[in-house]
Amino acid sequence: MTYALVMSGKQEHATDLLERHLNSGSKFKHAVILSALRNIGTQRATGIIQRYGEGGEDRNLAENTLADEDYPVLFEMYDRWNLVLPTARTRDNLRTIVQSGCDQRTAMASYWLGFFAPNPDPNVEEAELQALEKIVHTNTPTCEMMEHVIALKSLGLRLKKTINYWVHLAGETSNVWERHQIVINAWGRWGRKFAPAALTMLKTEPAQYIQWELMDGNLETRQGNVFRDEWDIWLPTNLLAVMEFPEGPLRPTMEQADVETLLKWLESGARPKDAWVSNHLVYNLFRWVSEEDTRRLLRMFNAHPQRNQNWWILGRLQDPDALPLLRYWATLPAPKDQAEMLAGFIRSLETRGKSHAPGGHACCQATEACLVEQLSVATAPAETEIQNEAEVRAWLNQKTGTAAGYDIHYTDDLERCAKVRRKGGGEEHRKYLYDCWRRTDAAQKNADSK
Repeated sequence: MTYALVMSGKQEHATDLLERHLNSGSKFKHAVILSALRNIGTQRATGIIQRYGEGGEDRNLAENTLADEDYPVLFEMYDRWNLVLPTARTRDNLRTIVQSGCDQRTAMASYWLGFFAPNPDPNVEEAELQALEKIVHTNTPTCEMMEHVIALKSLGLRLKKTINYWVHLAGETSNVWERHQIVINAWGRWGRKFAPAALTMLKTEPAQYIQWELMDGNLETRQGNVFRDEWDIWLPTNLLAVMEFPEGPLRPTMEQADVETLLKWLESGARPKDAWVSNHLVYNLFRWVSEEDTRRLLRMFNAHPQRNQNWWILGRLQDPDALPLLRYWATLPAPKDQAEMLAGFIRSLETRGKSHAPGGHACCQATEACLVEQLSVATAPAETEIQNEAEVRAWLNQKTGTAAGYDIHYTDDLERCAKVRRKGGGEEHRKYLYDCWRRTDAAQKNADSK
């Protein structure tokens, strides 16, 4: 709607409508409206976003919307709308204009050329794409960032090239807005398949703005979520809105192989160059780790040069086994807000730990994952008290009791009866009875009879 109104000369009417609806409704509605105002891009539209943030509604959302800039904005496109008149927008004529050089009129011709389907004549198709690529590689006083970005958007919509093509193209430009558009093109075209290349790029990318795209795209696509689609190639949504309100069914899970990839990347010494982005990567990854992986990530956090000033990074930690370490950290000097956050994390993990303790509500489904959880509860180590940094290092380097500590062999076709052999010796029998896994060997029966 916003696009149609602006391009029909009614940008003030669009702004009026958006401003009126910004006073009510959900955070999702506000995020959509703020993105639409940002895309209009006029001074008035930007002022509405600023006032929204100053009013305390959601300052973070407003500030991120303003910071997450995208060019060209819609009013800039409308101002150039008739550089190519409607009667001149035939496919052949647009290609001829794009091939003629590079200036504002050529950029508008490349804009229109981006919306065509592939040309049925492969030679003409190649000529159109080469003309768009030529604009991207032309640097003259009349052919700069704005012209390049418009051509890149059209290429993203039209071009069927490999992931390496986009990576190479990003490496050829020093302009942050052009690299940002190239990264969006790659995500929009390739989705999850672009994640490994994006992670490699994240190691060396100097601009924070692009680091967020590379990092957040890895986290979202590795969960199976949609991050950027083809519409984002032309008119991307504010990144914070993408993260908080993803399209399609939300899949809040990450496969162990992807967790391992990210952990190994960090353990290799790789980091986003911006400390804020790096901190958020660790913060988000804590959500997906448990047992030994928890300690691996905590070892990296423990080496943080400003550890005690950044307890917030632990906010998504869900493993109650980390409580001894967190309780020690809570005794150390820290800014008041960070100390209060850490105390809250400890209370949350203590509650979570009780719900998984013997007699609590441990998993009771007829699956191996639930059997493993039962075994982990049964072998939970005694509570540890940590009193100094040497004990912190010792605790972090301890091996945890995991599924690797025993072997499970099923003795029936339905996998409801299991023989568990401990790596350190000993054997026990488990059976799925009365809607839960239960120990059925003689040792358990004797314990129950006492």
